Amino acid sequence: MPRDGKRGPRNYGPRGCLLTVASVAALVIFFEVFYGMLDIWSPDQAQIQSAANDLVRRQLADEPITALTVAVIHSRKKRFSLTTDRWAVEGEVIVRDAETEERSRKPYVAVLHTICGDHLDLSCWVLEQLTYGDQIIRLRESPGSVIN
Repeated sequence: MPRDGKRGPRNYGPRGCLLTVASVAALVIFFEVFYGMLDIWSPDQAQIQSAANDLVRRQLADEPITALTVAVIHSRKKRFSLTTDRWAVEGEVIVRDAETEERSRKPYVAVLHTICGDHLDLSCWVLEQLTYGDQIIRLRESPGSVIN
């Protein structure tokens, strides 16, 4: 202790430096593993695509849909959380004209939301918003609809 009674900064030496670096590395590894584990509990691309196809087909029931394609799936994290509960699905609806039998493609963007943990159950998925071509579609009987 210095003569004036004040303590100065302690020098922990190489051992203290090594402990600090090891502690920071352990924290980084822990958070990387924890963050990676959160993706295990979220649905995979095939489940999201299946839910999007089903919900979009229900909304566009009046259209003679031949096929639905999915080009891109964007995820959105919950606020103040690391988990994902919303996805924006971009794709195309392939429609067949009844008179000419020609097929045309119209782009769509569907915003999906999960309301329970069973991602295989389609009743856990809600279509929040749908744009089809250049129109915003008013959703039918959707409890999570932002438009209704």
